[in-house]
Amino acid sequence: MNNAMYNKYKQINLTAPLIEMYTELIEKDEVTRKIFVYIGKKMAESIEPDTQTKIGATINNIAKDLVVNRNVRIRGSAKFKVAQAQLDRKHVERIIHSLLLTGLCYYEQVGKTKVIYCTDRGIQVLRNIYSKEIEATQSLQNM
Repeated sequence: MNNAMYNKYKQINLTAPLIEMYTELIEKDEVTRKIFVYIGKKMAESIEPDTQTKIGATINNIAKDLVVNRNVRIRGSAKFKVAQAQLDRKHVERIIHSLLLTGLCYYEQVGKTKVIYCTDRGIQVLRNIYSKEIEATQSLQNM
């Protein structure tokens, strides 16, 4: 979803069942969840009450900053081990593309770079993800 389409459908919000569905879909894949939350955090860092300036995330920033557990090939053998590694830029692009198609994110073209932001619908899903996270940590503390 580009900026023009985002502005066209800006006022449309998700219903509660759709928010739950998107939350469940995003939480099933660790990498998608980390990328989606990273975009939300970048936007939250930039929000200032005085200005309308927003800072989004770029694909290169996401690939550099996020580290995930994944299978890494051991040199000289056909075996793999689980290790923390940075994401491949192409993998990040594929996940961003799916988030753009769902309408949870949109992008603005700045030169050759796409700056990715969360839509209002994406922020609704992020709030739901955070509330579930808080509930899970509170239930663990109460045990």
